[in-house]
Amino acid sequence: KRNYRMLARVHKEALQDQRDFWKLFMRSKTQDATVKQALLDLQASSSRAQMVYSKVMDRYPNNGKVLKCFGKFLEEVKNDIAGATKYYSEGNRLGTTDAIMNMDFD
Repeated sequence: KRNYRMLARVHKEALQDQRDFWKLFMRSKTQDATVKQALLDLQASSSRAQMVYSKVMDRYPNNGKVLKCFGKFLEEVKNDIAGATKYYSEGNRLGTTDAIMNMDFD
């Protein structure tokens, strides 16, 4: 459970940084330095999440729930639909419920 909570936390942080980055463009004026910092924050949180997912998947390679979560991360944060499909398929093959896909990280 602790590992799963950690995954949910880093996934949520990456989504929040992504949201903050795009919200900058809703302003009428945005400083270049602000955009640059938001992009650096997004890259850092995304890299951190990917590292945590990698460690947890190394520890639990046959956990369909973790694989589906990583697929969701790839789809939502990395915009890697092909990679997400691979992990969704593997998670389904290993047999889990679809409850994880209904999680709201916002």
